[in-house]
Amino acid sequence: MGADLLEAVDSSPGALPADEFWSRLDAALGDAGLGSVSFRPAGRGMGAVTWRDPVDWPRQDEDAPCCHFAVGLLAGVLRRAAGRHVEVAEVRCGGGGPCRFIFGSAETIRHAASGRGSEDLGVAASGTGGAPR
Repeated sequence: MGADLLEAVDSSPGALPADEFWSRLDAALGDAGLGSVSFRPAGRGMGAVTWRDPVDWPRQDEDAPCCHFAVGLLAGVLRRAAGRHVEVAEVRCGGGGPCRFIFGSAETIRHAASGRGSEDLGVAASGTGGAPR
């Protein structure tokens, strides 16, 4: 599935304009039955992704991140697009609604996930995963 997503966003995804990259990723996820994503800049070197209708995983702990599949998938695609390591963190599980993620450099995401710097996201960071520009 990951290779299909990368193929959908292009063989050299870093060459795509950002709006086209996100549009293609959204279409590829929808075609795979994995929901829909949208992107917005989040400031301070971060981007924010809202994922609607993601794969539904049972929650073990209401306060812990649970969308590990989505974090890993976003991290892999964004690393490929950026051509370097990108950190992804789940900042809110939708619990039946949209899930929210931030991404950026490892230092930026660690800072936001620790609760410092996530004020402009409107949610408290709840953990890091692994992953753009």
